[in-house]
Amino acid sequence: MITSNKHDNICSKMLEHASLSKIRCKHCACLAIGCKIITYGINNDRTKWNHELYCCSHSEIQCLYNWWNRQIKGNTNRYRIKEIKKKLKRMTLYIIRKSRDPNLNQVFTNSMPCHLCLSKIKSMNIKKIIFS
Repeated sequence: MITSNKHDNICSKMLEHASLSKIRCKHCACLAIGCKIITYGINNDRTKWNHELYCCSHSEIQCLYNWWNRQIKGNTNRYRIKEIKKKLKRMTLYIIRKSRDPNLNQVFTNSMPCHLCLSKIKSMNIKKIIFS
């Protein structure tokens, strides 16, 4: 697998954030434009997001909601929402999972989004997803 310096820098910052998670599987997600990280999200034990019930808060959902709520700020005008979704087209969603075993040579393990998260990502109009 070929990685660039940009991806390495983003992933190293995400590893620091993933270690803040209090759940056994430490995931971190971020939205980025180019090499600039816009917002982070880590998985936690919160179960309710926007009137939807989950077993836990997945990092990608938390990341998207963090960014979305900052953009909306009480203005739910449909033209504003359309404008915000256009911005998401240009962004890349990175998702990593930090390895639990310190003896392994690899730092990352599989972090493919679940079906619920993938459907939410598609509905938010994100075109590029990179996961470990």
